[in-house]
Amino acid sequence: MELEENGNVFYTKFSEAVDDNEGRSLLLFLAGQEREHLEFLRKVREEEKELPSAFTIPKAEVPVLRLENIFGDFSGEVDAASATEYAIGVEQLSMNFYQLCADRVGVGKLQKFFEDLVEVERKHKELLEENLGSLKNEGTWSGYLPILEG
Repeated sequence: MELEENGNVFYTKFSEAVDDNEGRSLLLFLAGQEREHLEFLRKVREEEKELPSAFTIPKAEVPVLRLENIFGDFSGEVDAASATEYAIGVEQLSMNFYQLCADRVGVGKLQKFFEDLVEVERKHKELLEENLGSLKNEGTWSGYLPILEG
C-alpha cells in the first residue's frame, strides 16, 4: 500500500510543480487512480479472509518509491521530462509488483484484481510515455483522454 500512497503524493506534488493545464490534469488523474487503488487495497486488508494464507510477499520484493529521489524538498523548479521518466519507472515497478501478487494469489477475485491493476498501470505507463515524447519533441504536454476502466 505504501507504493500507492507514495504514488498519490508523487503525482499530486508533481501536478503542483507543473505550469501546464494538460500536464496538471494528467497528473491529478494519475493521483486519483493511486487513491482508488489504495482504498481497494485497504478494504482487502480489512477483509483478511480474502487473502490466502500462502499469500506473502517478502519485504525485499516490495518496490519502494523514494520521493526525495526526484523532488528533494519539493522546492524550486521540477524538470518535467526527468520527473516523467521517473514516473514511467514507477509504473513499470507497479506492473511487476502487481503481476507478482497475481501470481502468488493464484486464482479468484483477488487474482483478477491484481491482473486488472497490471493492465491499468500499463495504460498509465503508455500515457506517460506519450507525454514524455511530446515533452522532449515539442516542449509541451499532450495530456490525456480519460481512461475508462472496467
